[in-house]
Amino acid sequence: MSRVGPAAPHGPRRTYTLLGLDGTPYLSATPGALGGHRRGRLYGRLDCPSALRAISRGHYVKHRVFFADEATAVAAGYRPCAVCLPKEYARWRADRESRHHAMNNLPDREPPPSPLINPADLAAQDDLPRPLPHTDPELTALIGLICAWATCSRAPRSASGSRS
Repeated sequence: MSRVGPAAPHGPRRTYTLLGLDGTPYLSATPGALGGHRRGRLYGRLDCPSALRAISRGHYVKHRVFFADEATAVAAGYRPCAVCLPKEYARWRADRESRHHAMNNLPDREPPPSPLINPADLAAQDDLPRPLPHTDPELTALIGLICAWATCSRAPRSASGSRS
């Protein structure tokens, strides 16, 4: 809560910082009806025992936010507190779980055809040319590549991480 604005003849005019539908703060002449925690993205009653315990221990205060009503808190992306709003929390959790299950229980569909050739189909085709064996120069080159790779991968690393 902050004090902003010029002093009125009958005393200073108080304003309160609340979060709007999109989660951005704005100044209001009326205090919030619900409190919340920015990091936990939850809201609850101003007299919530859980929030009051956290505040008394010195936590929570710098992340505290306020809302005009429940619809604003929900629109801003906050969930109900399980301690002080157990019915609202149970409803939120059931909705969340049903959405999760709806997303994961897609209707059964035929899997797309594999781009790979089935080995059984390949064996049934006798008209395919058989691969030729490697020639001696090809084998020599392959062995040279393998030995070079094995030598490089076993080389000790220096302190900087590069191979010596």
